[in-house]
Amino acid sequence: QEALLSALSAERFGRPDVFMVGDVKQSIYRFRQADPGLFIEKYNSFAAEGSRRKIELNRNFRSRPEVLRSVNDVFDGIMRKELGGVEYDAAARLYAGASYPEAGDRRTEFLVVDPGSGQDTDAEEAEYRMIARRILELCGTGGEGFRVTDRTGGTRPLMFRDIAVLMRAAKGHAEKLVDI
Repeated sequence: QEALLSALSAERFGRPDVFMVGDVKQSIYRFRQADPGLFIEKYNSFAAEGSRRKIELNRNFRSRPEVLRSVNDVFDGIMRKELGGVEYDAAARLYAGASYPEAGDRRTEFLVVDPGSGQDTDAEEAEYRMIARRILELCGTGGEGFRVTDRTGGTRPLMFRDIAVLMRAAKGHAEKLVDI
């Protein structure tokens, strides 16, 4: 792909005409022989000014500041140049791009599964049971006490449809989670 784009671009004639979007932090396809080094090489070869300009897209318009703080705290602790090819610095951090009404005491949670501590012997099943229990707790009796901001900017009780469970791979796993 890189060779094809280079052959079609007018950059070799001094007229840069390629627009690229990429983020090595989201380059999860190494297992499919993708080369995250391409992101890093491009990122390092562009500058904030000039014809080969880099624009940091680090404003997040979908997540509350509390979520972004937690993500930044985790990545600050684990993302290093020697580990993932990029330093988690001020340019890499995520910043709130939208404002939300005051939410009170909202915190993110990290739930840790210990499959050996209960009746579940299957780690995946233990994880799914923990997720299901937490969703039921959050939605509880109509979501009383836990409110979300709706599209109009108002608030309403949390509903099941407000919750998304992100999975590494849905095939072969999503049905099991839904059943539980």
